[in-house]
Amino acid sequence: MILQSSLAEIPLVPTSALKVFSATTAAEALDVSIESDSAASPLYSGTLAAFGGKVELLDPASIIEEWMREKNMVAATITVTFGNEAIMFDAIYCEYELPDNFDFSKSFLSLIYAQRTHKGSVITIAAESSEALMAATVTAVGLDASGTPVSPQLSFFPSGQIPAVHSNSSFVDSLLTRFRSSTQIVDIQYLVFDSGSRQKVFFIVDDQQFVTIGFRNIFNIVEYIDIPGIVTEKSEISRDSAMVNNSLVQYNQQSLHTYEISTAPLTRDEAEAFAQIVGSRETVIRIENVDYPIKITDHTIESTTDDTSLDSMKFTFRFPAARPCLFMPGLSPFRPSHRIFTEQYSKQYK
Repeated sequence: MILQSSLAEIPLVPTSALKVFSATTAAEALDVSIESDSAASPLYSGTLAAFGGKVELLDPASIIEEWMREKNMVAATITVTFGNEAIMFDAIYCEYELPDNFDFSKSFLSLIYAQRTHKGSVITIAAESSEALMAATVTAVGLDASGTPVSPQLSFFPSGQIPAVHSNSSFVDSLLTRFRSSTQIVDIQYLVFDSGSRQKVFFIVDDQQFVTIGFRNIFNIVEYIDIPGIVTEKSEISRDSAMVNNSLVQYNQQSLHTYEISTAPLTRDEAEAFAQIVGSRETVIRIENVDYPIKITDHTIESTTDDTSLDSMKFTFRFPAARPCLFMPGLSPFRPSHRIFTEQYSKQYK
């Protein structure tokens, strides 16, 4: 008898909850397999010996998650077989252990329920099914031309076609243009996405310095967030030296460029969610609508219960290529064009 047969009764089983697959048996060994209707071959198959009348396969989540990462999958139907007995259940990718009462039908696939974004940036909405994503609506909250508060609502997918994946990344500018061209709203302060009981808020802010980071979150979704803060670029040149014919010669020269981001003060939810960035298996920086892979080499996350302290995050990244990555001044996210000595004087510089 398979001891995890109750998994078939759960609508969506997070992979983090799959600690062990086990079955009782009177045999000395059983053939064990993990399969999916989306896989051409078993994710795992083998013969396991029984001990004390039980056969166990430990940490099956790592097997399932590795396959789902390779296929960029969020959810899959899994079949587990012990001998002649099998169970089938629907699994959803999840790297964190969630509360027992967590309901995927009431939450978008993100740990950031309210976040800051900017004009010209990109935002991500993801749900546990493409149908749930299709049902999403977006409400713009702001003012009309007379200064009266308004909150018009539009369908997130106006075409009426169900997306093939569980997530969608949209440009903020295109959403703002849709609302301004089809409704009376002029000044948009924030956007609210709804789908059933799911809700996520994006506040439109105007930080002078920010970077847009894309990362694969704990649900195997590529999510984009804007990080306001200060970027420090560091260049290090290493080389060896030797005396040849009484002349100094340098060789084995290498250049290393790293970038350190020190965030502005973060909310408690932002600090907790941003921790996913440093643990992500795939991280990019978005520059002029192009994603450039980066590697995070060092990080510090400080989140405290002291109400007199502000949460913050600092991390260092580099581009994976051995050669430095050069950006034109107009494209560089690290050296914005505005500078204290080139802008009109204002009180903020006192």
